[in-house]
Amino acid sequence: MNIFKELGRIFQLDLRSLAAMRILLGLCTIYDFSYRLTDLIGHYTDKGALPTKLSSMIVPNDFMALGISENAGTFSLYFLSGELWWSLSLILISIFVATMYTVGWKFRWMSIFLFILVLSVQNRNILQFYPGDYLLRNLLLLSIFLPMSCFFSIDLKKNELKSDRTYVTQKYPGFVFLFFIFAFFVMAGLSKTGSSWSDGSAVHYIMIRKRFSTGLGDWMIAYPLLMEILTYTSLWFERLGPLLLLVPIQNWLFRTMGILGLGGLLLGFGIFLNIHILPFIGIAGLAALIPSEVWEMLRNKKASWNVNINVETLGKTAKWQKNLSYFLLTIFILLFTLTEYNRSTRFYPNKDAIEIPDPIIKVSRFFRIANPWRMFPDTKKLSDGWLIVEGLTQSGRVVDVLTSRDVSESMPTNFTSAYGGFRWRRYLRMILLTKWGRSQDILLKNLGRYHCQKWNEENTKDKISEIKYILMKIESYPPGGSPPPPVREEVSQLACKD
Repeated sequence: MNIFKELGRIFQLDLRSLAAMRILLGLCTIYDFSYRLTDLIGHYTDKGALPTKLSSMIVPNDFMALGISENAGTFSLYFLSGELWWSLSLILISIFVATMYTVGWKFRWMSIFLFILVLSVQNRNILQFYPGDYLLRNLLLLSIFLPMSCFFSIDLKKNELKSDRTYVTQKYPGFVFLFFIFAFFVMAGLSKTGSSWSDGSAVHYIMIRKRFSTGLGDWMIAYPLLMEILTYTSLWFERLGPLLLLVPIQNWLFRTMGILGLGGLLLGFGIFLNIHILPFIGIAGLAALIPSEVWEMLRNKKASWNVNINVETLGKTAKWQKNLSYFLLTIFILLFTLTEYNRSTRFYPNKDAIEIPDPIIKVSRFFRIANPWRMFPDTKKLSDGWLIVEGLTQSGRVVDVLTSRDVSESMPTNFTSAYGGFRWRRYLRMILLTKWGRSQDILLKNLGRYHCQKWNEENTKDKISEIKYILMKIESYPPGGSPPPPVREEVSQLACKD
């Protein structure tokens, strides 16, 4: 066995796997744009909670400490206009491009356009950002450099592929993609450094947080031992499971085990936690790593575990195109590695961050390559509760502006629905449930203006004169304990101006 040949094969991706990723990632993107379409005015127009000019000045420094600057350095096509027609046009164009990306029509151009459109919509409202946006954006960026339309696509007729060959990518693009997937999962595991992960209580503290829970895991709270086992297994599989993707001997078998394990972990997160489409985006990325041997076994049901495949590397790209793509991929991997290392210093304080030159920071910020998130670092410190937007009407009635009903302090059955959807849940938590300085006060005033305006336009006979943002805070409790009653806390009070 040639060990160097086996090592090289680790970084080659089967074209059928890339096609599977294209379809799954495209479907995720279509859903994401369609979901955003349901709250177009509130999030993406000047009549909404975040006007275009203010949005363009938000600096994505850190996910809990955003700044406002005239030179924010972010890009978005939505910054060109705050009118409804413009935002609606961009969303509809985005759904069309995502559909063409999915079916593989003129894929190279569609992949570039789709990345620009996704970057634009994410930058239009950074305050509703979550880890799934980061993963989707970077997978779309990498897909520009990969031959993802050679199978199961409209472009297929243009590709001269022989039926007795298993085609794979060049090694270097495969290496960059595999490194990104590997680092994403490993860093998610390494960021879990809090005491809840070392004492086995992390899953308990996640499951009792009603703002995350789908309700399907409520029964687990009564089984502390089960949650302790799940804490340790999920922690160490996130840290060590990705190593299965890199085993040089019988790589296809170990890689398949890694894909199934990591995919199952993501699916579990999606079942028990309300984290939007993050699990499906992650599964789409893992699909690109499916080994050729798996496809051959699916094609030939009589095939044994030892599949003989005839591999041919795809390499018909013009030399200048190949060199350009390798150069851009090298820039990506350098930026990604530097920002990931510096991010690790947030959860390993004994490490010193690398000083990155300002031009590099600007490039990284423009393309939003850096990941600002720590994935449940210490679940004991997670905040929980629900928000009531309390409005005082001219007739003296006190109403809940979010639900248009009389105010009730009863716990909602579904926190995400009570907020108006997943994106609103993210946005309102950033604005109201954390404290991060003067910039937050500016954003809060615009949020208050939006809620006042929206209510008064829909209820002209009984307008509201002021609103209060009330947090019904839920304190945590240890395994085996009982949940305490919620505590009412007034976050802010704003007058409605005509």
